[in-house]
This record gives sequence, C-alpha cells and structure tokens, in this order.
Amino acid sequence: MLPDVTMEQRWGFLSPWCNVLLYRIHYRVLEEDYTDAWRPPSRALQVILPTRTGIYGEYRDEQVFQIEFQNTREALALLAAVAHVDLDAWRYLLSTYCGLDSIGPIESAEEDIPVRFVLLMERLAEVDLVQLCGTTQRRVVSEGYVNCMQRISALSGKLHPDKPGFDVEIPVRVIFNSSSQAPIQILESIQNAEKLIREEWESYNWSLENQPVENGQLRCSFHLEPMIGDFTALGCASDLAETMAQFVGENVWFSQLSLKASMEARPDHKTTLMSFRQMMAVIFDAARRSEELANTRYGTQLETFRTDSPLQLGNVVLECDSTLGPSEFESMFSAIVLTQTTKKLNIKMSPRVKNRTDRRHWWKWLAYGCFSERARTHSALQSLILTDIDDMSVEDMGDLSAVLSSEHPEEMLYGSAHGIKIQQDMMLWKKAPVQWLLTNEGQPRMECPPVKFSGAVPYVRTLSDDGKSDLVNVLIPGFGRCLVNREDLVPGQDQQPNGCSWGLKSLTLQFAEHSPLNCRGGLPHLLSACGSSLLFLTIDGPGGELDVNAILRSCPNLLELCLRKGGVRVLLNFSDFHARKKSVPKLRFKWHDVAGLTTDLSNMRNPFTKCLRRLSIGLINLDSFGSSKRGLNDPTINSYLDALLQMLAVNQTLEYLEVIVPSECPNYRDFFRIHHLRAINRGRKLSMTMKLAFLSIVAAKVQSSTHEHGKAMKRETWSRPTQCYLDSSVISNILGFATSPVFRQHLPQIKSTCKSVMTTEVAYQSEKRWGFLRSWTRALTGQLGNELCRLQSSPFKSKRFYIPAMPFNRSVMTQEGLKLLAAVAYVDHNAWKYLLLNHCGVKLGEPWEEDAEREVVVQFHLTMIKNDWNVQDLVQMCGIQQHDYLSREYSEALARIAANGNEIHSKICGVEIPVPIVVHFINPTGSERNLDDVLWHRDAGEKIQQDWVKRALPHVEAGAFRCTFVFEWAIKANLSRDPIRVDMNMAEKIEELIHTNVWFSVVSLEFNGFRNCEGGVR
Repeated sequence: MLPDVTMEQRWGFLSPWCNVLLYRIHYRVLEEDYTDAWRPPSRALQVILPTRTGIYGEYRDEQVFQIEFQNTREALALLAAVAHVDLDAWRYLLSTYCGLDSIGPIESAEEDIPVRFVLLMERLAEVDLVQLCGTTQRRVVSEGYVNCMQRISALSGKLHPDKPGFDVEIPVRVIFNSSSQAPIQILESIQNAEKLIREEWESYNWSLENQPVENGQLRCSFHLEPMIGDFTALGCASDLAETMAQFVGENVWFSQLSLKASMEARPDHKTTLMSFRQMMAVIFDAARRSEELANTRYGTQLETFRTDSPLQLGNVVLECDSTLGPSEFESMFSAIVLTQTTKKLNIKMSPRVKNRTDRRHWWKWLAYGCFSERARTHSALQSLILTDIDDMSVEDMGDLSAVLSSEHPEEMLYGSAHGIKIQQDMMLWKKAPVQWLLTNEGQPRMECPPVKFSGAVPYVRTLSDDGKSDLVNVLIPGFGRCLVNREDLVPGQDQQPNGCSWGLKSLTLQFAEHSPLNCRGGLPHLLSACGSSLLFLTIDGPGGELDVNAILRSCPNLLELCLRKGGVRVLLNFSDFHARKKSVPKLRFKWHDVAGLTTDLSNMRNPFTKCLRRLSIGLINLDSFGSSKRGLNDPTINSYLDALLQMLAVNQTLEYLEVIVPSECPNYRDFFRIHHLRAINRGRKLSMTMKLAFLSIVAAKVQSSTHEHGKAMKRETWSRPTQCYLDSSVISNILGFATSPVFRQHLPQIKSTCKSVMTTEVAYQSEKRWGFLRSWTRALTGQLGNELCRLQSSPFKSKRFYIPAMPFNRSVMTQEGLKLLAAVAYVDHNAWKYLLLNHCGVKLGEPWEEDAEREVVVQFHLTMIKNDWNVQDLVQMCGIQQHDYLSREYSEALARIAANGNEIHSKICGVEIPVPIVVHFINPTGSERNLDDVLWHRDAGEKIQQDWVKRALPHVEAGAFRCTFVFEWAIKANLSRDPIRVDMNMAEKIEELIHTNVWFSVVSLEFNGFRNCEGGVR
C-alpha cells in the first residue's frame, strides 16, 4: 500500500466528492446475515440518502434537494470507480475523507471492503430509489463528475485508449425493516420502485441512448439487487400474509427474508391460525419462479452466491418462539417439504418448548420436512441451520429415525391406519371447499367454515384413503391435514427433476450454551439417520463428547467438518481423500490438551494434520483445558503459546490459526505475525476454465503433429515432444505446479478483561486540540448522567448508546455546551468520547466491557423530574429562536471546531448538525395526577413545529457549522416508581394520554414488584 502522502497526491482531487458523503455512509454488519465461524461477518456500506423534508418535517427547496441527491449519487459512483482501479485507494478515501466510522480491527487490515451499498428504507422513498438505480444516472450527469471519471480511468493501468472501456456494476440492496412506521406501505413502495426501474432500463436498452462505453474509459451503473426483508416485528399478521402472497405470486425476489413464526394471543384463535398457515404456504411455496422474469436480479460480480444461484426468497431465517405447538409444526414442515423458494433455511429454535410431547412432535415433523424421502425428491432445500438447540435426547432421535424409515411417514405422523389406496400426489381444484380445522380424531369442526383457495393447489398428498368415502384425508402444503371432497381431486403432474436437491448438502447444529440437556446422547442417532447426503457439517458446542470417527461413519461423503468444543474450534477437510477415492483413516486428537494438540499437528504424517485446515484456540477460560490459573505471568498460557509457535515452525499444511488470549498475558503478537501470510505446502484449486484452456492447446498441438507428419522435418521436430512426453501424469504435474500457493493466515486476538485506558499521547493530543472547550464542559459537569444508556434497538450488530441529561436546565451555557459537544462528535468521535469521560464525568462502561467498540450516538435525553419548567422553556430550546441570540464566545468556539474539521474546508455549503433531544418523564410519586404534566410535551411539540413553519433559516456559510436542537415527538416515560400506586385510575389516565395523541418511545411500569420494560406504545 502506498504511503498516505502518495495517496493524497494521486487521489486528493476526489476529496470534495468524498466530503459530500461525510457521515452518510457507515460500514456495518448485517444483523440477520448468517456466516460461518471462519469468515468475517458479511458487511456492507450503508448509505443515508438526502431527504426532501427537514428535521421537523418541513419541505425543503426541490432544486436544492435535487442537487444534493445528484452529488451523493455521483460521489458513490466515483468511489466505486476508484475501487475498480485501486482497492487501497478506495479504503484510504473511505477512512480519510468519508468519515467511515468503523473499517475493522488492525488484524483485518488485509480484508477488502466490498463495493456494495445497502439502503435502510424507513420511509416512503419510491422516487428516490428510481433516481438512484434507474436510467437517470445515465441521462443526468454533471461536468465535474465526467472530468473526475476520466481522471480515474487515466490512473488505471488496465484501460487503454484503443481498447473498449468497462462498465462497473455497483450492486445496491434495500433493507426493509418492519419496525418502521407504515411498514406495509413502505414495502409496497419498494416493490413499485423495482418495477419502474426495470421498465426504465428495458426502454433504455432498446433506444439510441444506449451506447457502449467509450474506449479507455470507465462507466459506473447502480444495479438494484433483491431486497433484504426483515419481517420479525410483524410476526404472521394477516395483512403481511396477504402482501407476501401477492409478492410471491408476482415474482418479487428477496436476497434474505427474516420471519418470526409465532401465534399471538388473540380472542379469535382461528383467525390467527389461518394467518399462520397462509404465511407458511406462501413463504415455502412449491412453485419455482425464474429470476429472468423478476424486477431485480443479482449482479454478475456478486460474490455472495458465487457457486450457486439462489431462489426467489434467498436465505430464509425463521425465528420460532415458545407459542408454537404441534399444529404449527405440522403447518410449517408440510410446506418446507415441497419448498421451491429457498435453498438455505435458518431455523432459530425456541429453547422453551412447552412440554415433552411438543418437543417430540417438533423433531418428527422436522425429520419429515427436511430429511424424508419426499423432501429429497421434491424440496429445493440444500442447507439447514438449526440454532439454540437445548435438548436432543435418544428418545427424540428414535422418533425421528422412525419417521425417516417409514414407507408411509404421513400416516405415521398422524397415527392413522394405512389406507387401501396407495398414497399419491393429487391436484385440488380451484375454489374447492377444504375443511382445514380438524379435531384430534380427524373430524371437521362444525363451528369453522371451510376455506376455498383462489387457484388450484398442486402436490396434495392423500393419506389413509379407503377408496370409497366422499371425504378424503389429504396433506396440503402449509395447512397440514385437511378433508376435501374426492371429486375435487385429480391426478397431479410430477415435479421437474431440477426442482429437487436430492437431500441436504449442508447441516449446521448450534447448541444452546450452558444448557444441561443440549445433547443427551441423541446426536449420533441424528447423524446416522440423515448423514448420508451431507457434504458439509458444522457442530457447534454440544454438551456431550464428540467422536469424529463415528461422525465420519454416519456421514461417509463429508467434504468438510467443523467442530467446536469448549475453547477449541477445528475445520477438517477430506476432499483429498475423496479425490483419490480413499477412505478417511481413523483420526485421533485431544480436545482438552493444547500441548497434545500441538504435538499432533507437528507430526506431518498424522492423518489429523493432513485434514486440519483451520484451528481456533481460546485461552480465556483455562478451566476447559484443566487449569484455573490466570495472571500476568501465567506459566500455563505461556507454555501453550510457546507450543503453538513451535508447531507453526514445523507444520506446512495449516491454513488459518486464531489464538484468543487475555489482555494481561505477555504480548505474543509479533512472534505470531512472523507466520502470517507465509506460503504453505498447499495449492489453490485451478478453475475448470484454466484447465480446459491448457488442454485445448495440448490437443491442438498433438492433432497438428498427426496431420503434418512426414511433410516437413522441421514441423515434426517441433511437435514430437508434445506427442511423446505430455501423458496424463505429466499434465497432472504441470497443472499442480500452475496452482498458486495458499498463504497461512494468523489472527491473534486480545480479549480485554479490564477497562480500556486512553494512552497518554492520545490524551495529550485531545487536550491540546480541544482544551478550549473546558469552560463549557465544566458547565455540563453534573448535568449529564453518570453513565451511558443503551439504545432500545438497532438494525445492525453495534453497541449504540446515548447520553442521559439531568433535570432540565435553562442555562444558556449548558445548552451551548451540548451543541458544542455534538459538533466535536461530528469532527472526531474519539475526541467526543474523551471529553465526555475526562471533562464531563460520564462513565463509558463497566470494567469488564469493551469500551473501544462502543458507538456513542449524539442524542441527549432530558430527564424531567422537577416542576420548575414549562412549555415555553422547551420551545425556546428547540424552536427556531434558538439561533436568534448566540453568544460571541459560542460562535468563536464553534468556528474553531469547524476549523479543526479539515474535511469541510472544500465544501460548497456549510454543515447543519442536528442534535436530537428526547424527553424522559419520570413520575416519582406514582400519582395519576402528575401524569397531566405529560401533556405539556405534546403542546411543546406543536408550538415548536409552528415556529419552524413560519420562517426558515438561511444556508450555512461555506466551511462553517450550525448546530440545531431537534425535538423528538416520542416521549420516554417511567410512569410509576411505586408498585402500590399502579391501579385502575392510573390505567385510565394512561389510556386518556394515548387517545389525546401523546406518543411514547418507551413506557416503563411496575406492578407489585414485577417489571415490564421497554414496551413500545403509541
């Protein structure tokens, strides 16, 4: 990587464009994205697009918005072009100019930041999405953008003036979060935008505007991929089931879909059950739809699905809660057994299944839906992930094996007799009446009317059919056992051969931690029943012993086996043995002995050493290795680390090693880094394209030698070596030498067990740079809470916290101090944390927590527990008049902060920094009379909004900051501190507040010592 000075000279001309994206992009881990333990979590750059409305809902000037939106779109495109030319420059610009808040730890510096963007849709933005990914990006471009793209193309060594240019495809995905307001409307707007974008491009591609890329130039195009849908907040509601039925039928695609399978407690149980069954039938539909006919498609450069193309719903994450029973298991797995919408299913099992009978039903239906013969021949499912397994008994696995070995598993599941007629798949006529709610004896409930499907239902399997009764027992996908009229059934067509997976290829079993029942001897029985088709198996943390050789006997076709036991995780690869058609020899290794494990890995003739590809050892909890010693100079840890270093010096096949050690042990990082990126005795697999290219040349030379033999001695002498020596063994050796070597990766991790302390140098630099704010931070001492509070929710896996403020203070100095702190956070997040910790007396965490990973958002919560405030106080603080009377000292301090933020000097306009203010109302006496005071919050919000509508602020001057307190409508309320005070009168008062349009973000109540926290209420 080039030095920063050289990077600046080469790419500094893009700094104005990068400043447009300042704090508009963030590097985030997607919450529901499942990755294995050996790869870094899937990340993406989240983009915050400009909006047409201001911080209080007022509409901005349309021309100003369009300019800002176009600048944002073109800045993203230029960054993607840089990534195509120079990945190091792409990383440098993101971290230096774009304010990227988290690129990763030092150890992952070699990891490439993927060039893909995600948009978190929490509002209706159909037009904006079309402008970003539609043809506007080709038709409307600025002169500055064109000039910069030409300069980037000139810096590329791959492009030449006499060669065709290159079209850089930039993948964009939309994240739909169901916790937003009006989620169904937002979901429909995304679907409409996808349709409009496709129609625009179809028309553009057939027009004269569609021209090839100019020679030697780059052209960037945003490409909309299938969205990521998070529906967990909606459960299986009826409106969501209807919307998803429409989407699936219209071939709307998802790259990932998360759903919570639950049965909400409602008076009408039949309605809830019908919604659940409709949702299961839709999500795991038996019809396969083509991606070519969808509005979105995956990009050609996407690496997530490099080896296999996904189906309509991508990866499906199904979160099961404890409200599910046998009826819901029947509904769920009767659809999964035929699914053609997903190849990868992640089921998060509930650790609190009601009773033993329900648990046995769960395992039996799981066996039918995922491992049965019908699933092998009809389902597209290839990968299954089961998490939070807290019980796997021998009895349960006996039931599972019985279902798999039965010739008539459907009849066995219901305990019904075998019928006279053979079971077969039938087609149910459109509008045929279906008795869908049956008694335990299989009879229809008279109080429940039959349901009629709007279309014909395929793959309806008959069971216990006597061949003469008018009503026939059938298994309908998503609805389970039902009764239909015999005359409404017709023979169905067999499913296409390419629609099945012929058994699961990948299985992941993740056991719940600290559960005494998480593996009661049932694991071997499970693998012996369903392991024959598995190619990849992961077993994470079972309580029982792991017998690797028994696993291999049950799963003879395994290519990879990942195991974790205690602090040790291993990845074994058996592809070499299968390639040579040899059986895997018996493996022996010691889980609980690091010294013995390193001895085995030092023996290159040991079969275990040949199979082991990756190893992770955690030395935090030494109890798992038979030692309880810990300390600054712990000889046990030292001996383990020395043994690992000796092993690395000898071992030539281990590709990856991760060692996790406590922070107080000696730092071995430099010793381990010597072995990082060192070539080992293993080559990467050559692609089939390269092999065919080489063999085609060999075949051409041999053929030429045969036809030209005897014509010219010179030609014969040239072709004879090819004909004589390039036999199969020689070609095999040539291909072996052509492979690129594998480089060992080592990832040493230091697990902090003590509070992080800022270094003296950092503290000195922070004090030198920001010490002029001491008078304001001194005024804030005692006005801010003692420690941070965690935010209620976040769509990403990040620790986000806010600053609680103490009782309302009218002091101008205090309010100016809050704004100046927010400005510092905009410029330097580390300095913001330093001032909070060292000047304002705020504690950034407990000693055992990792403070460095905490993201402290700029959000102040005013705690109202006194009666010395009124509506006008809050209006003056958050209304437009907050900018009317600014002290000279405050203006000078804000200008110094802006000057310290060098990243805004090249901006055409200044920066508007919003400072959110959330009111936290506390009712210390628990009296319903005090709840009347909550109404002032609503009145204050209305007055503040009226002030902002009356007049607008001028634009911020170039290179300047302006901080604005933003009033949050939703109040955070702790309505009772005394359990005896919560009675009917208080309940009626709370109901009155809600009906008078008072909004709450969090409501906290106490009832007789039991606490119900963080319930969102409108």
